Amino acid sequence: MPPERAGFLGARRGKRQVSEQIEGDNVMAFLQGAELFGSLDRAALQSIARQLEHVHVAAGGVLLEQGDPGDCLYVLHRGRLRVYLSEGGTERQLQELSPGHVVGEIALLTDQPRAASVRAVRDSDLFRLPAAAFRELVDRHPAVLRQVSHMLIDRLLTADRPAGDATTVRTIAVVAAGRSPDLADFCRCLVAALGRYGSTTLVSSSAVSEILGADIAQAAPDAAGLGGLNAWLHDLERDHRYIVYAADPSPTEWTRRSLRQADLVLLVADATMPPPAHALEGGAASRAGAGATARRELVLVPPVEGGSPAGAPAWLDAVPVSAHHHVRAERDADYQRLARFVTGRACGLVLSGGAARGLAHLGVMKALEEAGVPMDFVGGTSIGAVVGAFLAQGLDHEARVEVAAEAMGDRRLAVNYTFPIVSLSSGRKVTRFLRKHLDGLDIEDLWTPYFCVSANLTRASVVVHERGELARAVRASMSLPGIFPPVFHDGDLLIDGGVMNNLPVDVMSARLRGGPLVASDLNTEVELRASEPFDASLSGWLVLLRKLSPLSPALSAPGIHSVLMRTLELGDSGARRDRIQAAPIALHLRPPVGPCGMFDFKAAFSLIEVAYRYTLERLETSPLAGASW
Repeated sequence: MPPERAGFLGARRGKRQVSEQIEGDNVMAFLQGAELFGSLDRAALQSIARQLEHVHVAAGGVLLEQGDPGDCLYVLHRGRLRVYLSEGGTERQLQELSPGHVVGEIALLTDQPRAASVRAVRDSDLFRLPAAAFRELVDRHPAVLRQVSHMLIDRLLTADRPAGDATTVRTIAVVAAGRSPDLADFCRCLVAALGRYGSTTLVSSSAVSEILGADIAQAAPDAAGLGGLNAWLHDLERDHRYIVYAADPSPTEWTRRSLRQADLVLLVADATMPPPAHALEGGAASRAGAGATARRELVLVPPVEGGSPAGAPAWLDAVPVSAHHHVRAERDADYQRLARFVTGRACGLVLSGGAARGLAHLGVMKALEEAGVPMDFVGGTSIGAVVGAFLAQGLDHEARVEVAAEAMGDRRLAVNYTFPIVSLSSGRKVTRFLRKHLDGLDIEDLWTPYFCVSANLTRASVVVHERGELARAVRASMSLPGIFPPVFHDGDLLIDGGVMNNLPVDVMSARLRGGPLVASDLNTEVELRASEPFDASLSGWLVLLRKLSPLSPALSAPGIHSVLMRTLELGDSGARRDRIQAAPIALHLRPPVGPCGMFDFKAAFSLIEVAYRYTLERLETSPLAGASW
């Protein structure tokens, strides 16, 4: 039997009636506000109250198991529950239940086994009503069935929220991971940043001891007299949008309670220190019963202002987390970005491929910055991967343009021809450029979270680069087939991501957890029109001679670079439309590229200003520009 299930059953055996177990609670008032019993008269409520029994379930504990027989229902008094459905060996979250909700009634009505599993997200107190008492209630008060139908409809309408959606986060535990910086300052800055989005309070063991008594904070979960603490924490969650639990520096009972109460655990570490053998400190020992449903994220704090992000690869190898952040001490902008991720407001920017036209992305980013739209997460394909890497490094607009001018002036990325056995270009110049500006950087150690996309030619699959060498990942993402050589990776060959996902809005959407998504899309509906006919049998020597001859007009046949690039776009066009329709894109930008060719790098620099003005115009009617970030 799982330990959390065994612990729950142990609690069940020791239960007592409400009047004995919960002193000072106005059970009648609570029942009147509960979704199932609110319409009943006082006499009926008093009858129900006499039959209720108290049950306590620690966070992570199982209340109901799918497939078990239904012998009772529960009313959640304090805490939170999460409902899961197991299908085909996988489990998905259906919904979360807050105080006043009823659970377990369906099995009683249908005489069928439990349809779903229910686990506690917090330390939770519930009232248990036996099956016989519920059936007696239905017989005497048929209106209860009407209320049950309303409850089921409401649950159907609110079901299927994605598991771990950041919008459901209310409680955040801040825990030292190894030798961490000053957690008091970190918590203070985090509370200030979260306060922009709702009332936020900080809870620590010292605060609990001062308010409720010196021994309460460190009391074991099964200690007597914890009703006051549980009620106080419940009231805090009722009165505030966010609660930040400051764990103790050592693995105390308060640290374990903080973990049990958390929707999100932030593990805060000194970026310059290697991860210790037990990086989770007090959280590791109590993981099975503490915060089993909570998402865990790593926060790395560099030692001084101005220092570069570092240390993430080693920490991510040692500590299993769903995301990580680099936060500079006392830098408000970093805490505000962290708060947006915590609350599901982080804004993601996706940059498509488009060869030379990708310089338009620089104008888009400039306009977003001026309008105050944060770019908290950036991802891209091909040239979008290159430009996105500049942003993720922390370069400002002027620096981004300067690097782009160095890279793309005089078509330097496209003229390094070689004998065309593997590709038209050896890729030497583009590789040298990427190494100059990106070498030595890991994707994990960028200030702004970043990914890029390539296509696995060997396995016909999309590759999302989120870890490892930045220069190598970008080089793979922009390996235009036939133009640049593929990139070798563990025996496989990687090519330009645009072959399979030229606008990876689906990848970004899965990582934002509810925040707005901005897409800069350089795909064109019509491309490579010919101004005059040419023969189906076409000699490249003839095209070259006509181009060089001052006496003959040049043929209008497209160049091989443009044909290959357009073919790449067409291959992804159908799937791209489906992804755009499915993704929750808040602002879909399609900067006008005009007659600029895909490899016309000189003309492409004019697109920076064009895209900048276009984006500013689009933002005038977008709620993003006026949002409270």
